[in-house]
Amino acid sequence: MNQLEAPMYMRVNDEKEANEYLRTGIWTDQSLHDRISYFAKTTPAQPAISDGTRSWTYLELNDYVLRLARTLLDLGVDRGEVVALQSMNTLHLPAMHAALAWIGAILAPVSPQWRDAEMLPLLSTSRAGLLIHTTDDSYDRTAAAASYVNRVASLREAISLETLDALVKEARPLDPKEVRHRTSKANDPQLAMCSSGSTGIPKIALHSFNNLYTQGVSTAGHAYGLSSNDITLAIAPANIGSTGYVYPILAALSVGAQANLLQHWSPEAALTKLRDLNVTVAVAVPTQMLMMLDHPVEKFNLRSLRVVLTGGAPLPPNVAGDFERRFGCRMHKVYGASDGGIAACTDLDTPETQRFSTVGRIARGHDVKILTNGQVAPPGTSGEVVWHGPSKSFGYLNQGEMDVQAWHGGYFHSGDIGVIDDDGYLSIVGRIKEMILRGGHNIFPAEIELLLNEHPAIESVVVVGVPDDRLGERACAVISAAAGHAVPSVEEIQNFLTERNLAKYKFPEFVVSLDQIPVNAGGKVDRPSINEIAREALAERDF
Repeated sequence: MNQLEAPMYMRVNDEKEANEYLRTGIWTDQSLHDRISYFAKTTPAQPAISDGTRSWTYLELNDYVLRLARTLLDLGVDRGEVVALQSMNTLHLPAMHAALAWIGAILAPVSPQWRDAEMLPLLSTSRAGLLIHTTDDSYDRTAAAASYVNRVASLREAISLETLDALVKEARPLDPKEVRHRTSKANDPQLAMCSSGSTGIPKIALHSFNNLYTQGVSTAGHAYGLSSNDITLAIAPANIGSTGYVYPILAALSVGAQANLLQHWSPEAALTKLRDLNVTVAVAVPTQMLMMLDHPVEKFNLRSLRVVLTGGAPLPPNVAGDFERRFGCRMHKVYGASDGGIAACTDLDTPETQRFSTVGRIARGHDVKILTNGQVAPPGTSGEVVWHGPSKSFGYLNQGEMDVQAWHGGYFHSGDIGVIDDDGYLSIVGRIKEMILRGGHNIFPAEIELLLNEHPAIESVVVVGVPDDRLGERACAVISAAAGHAVPSVEEIQNFLTERNLAKYKFPEFVVSLDQIPVNAGGKVDRPSINEIAREALAERDF
């Protein structure tokens, strides 16, 4: 790789800050590969990770990592190079992370749901040199991957995980002394979190191990007491490098706990794993939590479960309360972004009202501000949530123009609208880009969605803006009905919101019914698709 091809990214923590984070224990001087190596020596027989197909102890995981590192060297992976891994939820994810860190390269996990439209811009933008892909589905991924080699300038080779495993089996373990000059340190870039983006432009946030350790261990893990005695389960997708990887996998392996991945999501499969593995800490996105609540949770006897961590989307307070009651555990919320890191989280002793209705207090070591018109808003006033701290990424890989848009003076601008109450709890009330402007009034969909989710006939709801010649925009509620119910009419919804004292200008004026609310590869609500569905549905109506 020549100098012109080297990945470009910004650095957003200075040396003084880094030293302070190390001094206070928020950061560490060891990376994932160091931690795995340590536990392989101190607790070699301790179960490390399982994906339902294979299970490894820490000794076996470390052996695979060192053989994999040797194999990647033999495949010509250069220091600083990006390697894309398109896999299901398998133990290859942390193994690849650790192996690439040994040789100073960067892992970019990508969703197996992505096809040419997402893969080509992501591979090109990341300047990936090697693509490793699964063949564990009906899609001819081998042919697709071969075509990428011919269509992406940086990509020199693509191989399947099966081929890689065969090479690893025959490889001799890497001697870490051979690569001391290139091994990644805890503050070096190691993981690229990829998103196809709502506009089709890929976003690739680059993280060091310490950025991720802050999120999973010294912030969230510290708040709910993560330890080597825990058994974790990634119900959320781990193969896109965000919530489902950082908290249940990377954090667990960093403290010597036992991590598990759910390869194929279904509510029944998740509940069965929770019971059979005696899981103590699980990570799921709100969509999955809602779907699990539709099942007879009580028959699974989840007596070991103490914490379910969630993030990435709002969870209605009534659903949060129902979840805790039926699962017999505490819910732990984290709030942040794959590019900005974590900004706030709840504690296990956070009072119930705040635990269900807010995203908690400001994360340890972070500075969070609420801005209105570029100025810090008075207490209790809503505005954009911006933050600076030890969990933030290096910015966007090879996307300097996006850095300029998202970062100002070292602060990440989230695009979220939030408010901090007198007790220091942060509530997220909407998104700037999702805001509906109706006749000069600002409407934030999240506020309406939280209320409508309490309606007994509504399973899921998303509020979007639709064009209007007179008012600019009007609110439309896109709804999937609860089992045994019909979708409420506009009049029924407006009466329901009237009883809850919502200002009338915020009322949805249209309703669109869907069997199921679409979600993206990360399990989040797919708002761009819902916007399009709503506009098309209303265009066909004769008002």
